[in-house]
Amino acid sequence: NGGEVRTENPVNYTVETESFTLNNPEKTGYTFVGWTGSNGETAEKEVTIEKGSIGNKEYIANWEANADTPYKISIYKMNVEGIYEKTTTDYKGTTGEKVVAEVETENGFTYEEELSTKEGIINGDGSTELEIYFSRNKYSVELIAGKGIEKVEGEKEYYYEAEVIINAKVKDGYEWNSWENDGQEVSKDQNYTFSMPAENVELIAKADAIEYTINYELNGGEVRTENPVNYTVETE
Repeated sequence: NGGEVRTENPVNYTVETESFTLNNPEKTGYTFVGWTGSNGETAEKEVTIEKGSIGNKEYIANWEANADTPYKISIYKMNVEGIYEKTTTDYKGTTGEKVVAEVETENGFTYEEELSTKEGIINGDGSTELEIYFSRNKYSVELIAGKGIEKVEGEKEYYYEAEVIINAKVKDGYEWNSWENDGQEVSKDQNYTFSMPAENVELIAKADAIEYTINYELNGGEVRTENPVNYTVETE
């Protein structure tokens, strides 16, 4: 029954053979309960064939599955660089039983069923290892160059929780204002760094026209209609 003995038992005897006791077998992940067969239906751990016995004999090993057989569940979770990182937890169960890993998908991740082995049978040698894979989702950053912005940088897809660095170049005659989303100010930092959320991001870069001052030295003269005292790059 899948066991083995370290010292082989005799496979024949005669009426003259000296008395001998059977060597008990071992089986990884199981406990030997005893022999049944020619000694009866009640399992016995110690079976002796006495000198003077006659007749062919047959003995069957009986086993009880251990309840503390180790197995492992390994979680492979993708990092922000797209590489799977492994975390293993040790468990114990009954040899030969089926085990199923619970799959709890976190926000920003996707369970990869084809890569995973979420169920299996507990091997007596403790070699059973269930493997669960979670890929990290990618989301897009869309940047819009608003008024006074020459160009924006950093627009692409990013893994969830990856560091995102965006920047905007302001046109001559303008000064930086802010990044906005849906009319709401998101950041005053022109060179803005944030952690990628579990959703697509759209940001508008905005700048304001610089107001310049005009000074007039009339040298004793006067103007009937006052001249402007300031202007911007947008002034007609």
